[in-house]
Amino acid sequence: MGEIKGQILGVVLVLTIFGLIAGIFAQVFKDAANNVASQVTSQVNYTPPVTPAAIVVELIS
Repeated sequence: MGEIKGQILGVVLVLTIFGLIAGIFAQVFKDAANNVASQVTSQVNYTPPVTPAAIVVELIS
C-alpha cells in the first residue's frame, strides 16, 4: 500500500510542476503577444516626420 501512495504522490508532484511551468509559459507568451501587438499598432499608425523638402514638394505641386 505504501508503494502505491508513493507513486500517486510522485504523479501528483509531476503534474503540479508541469502545471506551474505551463502557467508561467502561458503568461510569458501572453505578455510577448501583447508587446508584439502594441508594436505592430504603433508601426501601422506611424507618420513620418515632415521635412522641409516635403513641404517644398507640396508647395510646388
